[in-house]
Amino acid sequence: MKKLLLASLMLVSTSVFAHNLPLSTKWSSDYAPGKGTYIVKVVSKDEIELTVDENVCGFNQLGDVSFCTLMFFFPIKGVLNTLPIPAPRTTLVYSLENTDYRIVHDVTKSGYIRLLTVDENGGVKDSVRLFKK
Repeated sequence: MKKLLLASLMLVSTSVFAHNLPLSTKWSSDYAPGKGTYIVKVVSKDEIELTVDENVCGFNQLGDVSFCTLMFFFPIKGVLNTLPIPAPRTTLVYSLENTDYRIVHDVTKSGYIRLLTVDENGGVKDSVRLFKK
């Protein structure tokens, strides 16, 4: 009985992404040629907004982004579901409903967030590190 109760509490405590991130925080990647920029915003306790900015940018002589195209893009709103993937105790893996995106979140004080793009078999096609902005 104790094992069942403990398993239930663990499942409930990891079922909502925003419980582990402050509301209204924004996480984004640096610009990467051929990929663009990714932005994850925690909208509510159970919803996030993912923006994939595929504008093409150029660099100056110091490697800083100096210009970008101005194509319009739409954010993807959705709910993250916890995946039962073997990972270290301090790492949570989420799937963004109805997309091929996953988020890996290290919940330690110096934790990180990584955005993954996966194929239909769950294999990782791309991995981008996100930084709190």
